[in-house]
Amino acid sequence: MRRHHLWGRANGSRFCPSCLTDSCGRWQLSWRLGWSFACTVHNCLLADVCWQCQRHQRRHLMPSGTIPIPGQCTNPGGTVGRSATRCGADLTQTPVLPLPDGYPVLRTQHLIIEAITAGTTGTALHPNAPVADFLSDIRSLSKLILTHPDHNEPGKHLPADIADTFDRARDLPHSRASPSTSRVRPGFAAPARAEITAAVTTIAARALTLDSTDQAADALAWLFVPKTGAAAGKATTTVGHGASELLLDLQHTAMHRPTTSTGHTRSTSPDRTRRIPGLLWPTWTVALAPPHRHPLRTFQNLQHALSVLLALIGPGGSVHEASRRLGACYPPDDTARLLHRLQTHPNWQAAETALSDLAQHLDRVGSPIDYQRRRQLDYRDLLPVPQWQALARRALHLPGNSHRPLTARRWLFERISGLPATHAPTAYALTEHFHRNQISDFTTVLSPQLLAELDAHAIEFLNQQGIHDEPATWCPPTTGLTGPNLPGTDLGRCRAEEIHHLLRNDRLRPRDIAARLDVSIDAVRCTLTDQPAPLASHQLRWNGRLVPMLSQQLTAQELQRLYHDERLSVAALSRRFGVSRRSVSALLDHHGIQRRSQPPRPIDLAWLRHEYVVRRRTLADLADELGISARYLGRRAREMGIPTRTWVGTPPIRNRRFELHHLRAAQVMLGVGNYSVRKIAEELGFSTRTVHRHLHAAGAIHHGLETMDRAKSPAMGERRSPALTGPTDAPAATSPRKRGSPSG
Repeated sequence: MRRHHLWGRANGSRFCPSCLTDSCGRWQLSWRLGWSFACTVHNCLLADVCWQCQRHQRRHLMPSGTIPIPGQCTNPGGTVGRSATRCGADLTQTPVLPLPDGYPVLRTQHLIIEAITAGTTGTALHPNAPVADFLSDIRSLSKLILTHPDHNEPGKHLPADIADTFDRARDLPHSRASPSTSRVRPGFAAPARAEITAAVTTIAARALTLDSTDQAADALAWLFVPKTGAAAGKATTTVGHGASELLLDLQHTAMHRPTTSTGHTRSTSPDRTRRIPGLLWPTWTVALAPPHRHPLRTFQNLQHALSVLLALIGPGGSVHEASRRLGACYPPDDTARLLHRLQTHPNWQAAETALSDLAQHLDRVGSPIDYQRRRQLDYRDLLPVPQWQALARRALHLPGNSHRPLTARRWLFERISGLPATHAPTAYALTEHFHRNQISDFTTVLSPQLLAELDAHAIEFLNQQGIHDEPATWCPPTTGLTGPNLPGTDLGRCRAEEIHHLLRNDRLRPRDIAARLDVSIDAVRCTLTDQPAPLASHQLRWNGRLVPMLSQQLTAQELQRLYHDERLSVAALSRRFGVSRRSVSALLDHHGIQRRSQPPRPIDLAWLRHEYVVRRRTLADLADELGISARYLGRRAREMGIPTRTWVGTPPIRNRRFELHHLRAAQVMLGVGNYSVRKIAEELGFSTRTVHRHLHAAGAIHHGLETMDRAKSPAMGERRSPALTGPTDAPAATSPRKRGSPSG
């Protein structure tokens, strides 16, 4: 007996007590079939066990020489061996569930008996099909019903009395001797109890006897929803071995007809698909889609799935049709599975309400962009490399290497077309997984100037394509997308200023920013796309664009007034505008402003010779006393004929280790406030670079080497860097320029 077709039983047999009475205890062979669960003569369910010993009948052969009594239970009565007493209960007195005429369970049993007798079926979906195909489809559907994680769902498709009996039978503990429900591989063989067999076969047969494939797909849509949650490992949407082509078609059709939580199907509106991008607007996707990731839940998959769902609002239609109209961004089967998974979210009803409101808005107001026309444009000439280099320089950015222009083209293609970069022209189409990461990280590169330049180029490109009345991009109103009821991230928690500070000043990655703010990474990227972060001063300095940008803020007339009329020094200007003194000096040269000549400070030659030569004081100590730099004092000493010492103080010892006690001494001297790094190095006998490196590694200083070399005593406040003098009018650079530093 082939299990895949006849759904055989391991052992034992059901029976009808009334049939045993009529036949004087004769046993029917058909009762051993897994498909036998009801008696069509006496309109009742078959009995599974003896009413007295609660065990199956005919599980074992009778011992030789033992004569069975017809109509009585032959199971051992508690002892073993040939002479063991038998249960002997009268099986004709076993209680069974009576069924009225025309009951669905009886119709299903009639259908199966007639199909097995004729060898073919005559249903609308199986016209003249072999009975093996029909029984295999019922077995496959019954297996899915038995493995459904929601035990309450099958009862919704059954009569009330059978549903109650079905629920009680499923809750019985498993036993090898009694026909309880097995928790291991349910559906592998025919169910042990007639109630369960009757319930699952009735649900399956009712769908397979409908008049059309669409009706059957609608009836089985709940069954093909992918399983999630704690029972996901025990459930499957695969119809299994032996299923016919018809059942596979039913599964495909049902999975492409998603239903709402209230059970209403949807249809594609041709006009609405012209107003919807292939990838839903990022702001809406962030608010509606759950942030937790899944192998199928990339942000772009979610965008396309929600676009398909938005297009399907209405009666009828399929996922395959809507996906095709929206550009077929991803396989329809994957989209259908993802939609079913989304519908299992506890807050999905609020998301569906928001999508329904959005669909009504698009149908009533429309969209300023014809996305169907955008999907058909030729994007081969979008943002060539020379134009990218030009607009990047205008936006005070470095054009970057060969990867940056490709990433910019892919990002702009998705922004204009509403399609994933995999659909871009071959010259710059997305082909590797890490390319997707580069496109996602492009939001950290964006600045307001660069975004304006890219949008201006997009408008120019659309004009070349004959589109003169559309913006570069558009998003529907997002009112109502905030609050805890939606499955996605609350956009009200994403503050652009805080994200900009964490990105530019603290230099955190989007993933770290999302963890810091307790939002999704997609919400951070969406915020950076809508409101890009301005470039920080250190990025402008790395890009070589600090002086041009400073020249836009500080004109030549204004700089002339501050420098000559108000007599502000270069250090004071650097502190006011949050830049280095070198940048201010470069700006003075850029505008052609003549430097103020300062007369040399008078220095007593006899006093300097006595203090420096006779008393052996260091130039740094003397410079601190005079309020000038040691370098300037050394130059003046040489001009006055005083030879300077090569090493001031204790000469450094080569190849000497910088020990822990040296570090502690350096930290103490640095904490006093009267010692610079150079003076500490002279006192300890090490080079300035060595002392600075160890202090920086210990976290004692966070400034560049040049800044620390120029930092002097509190009396020299005007020569200190902004980082040492407290807050200024604008944020100062927090780190020195490094070789190979990334561009903005």
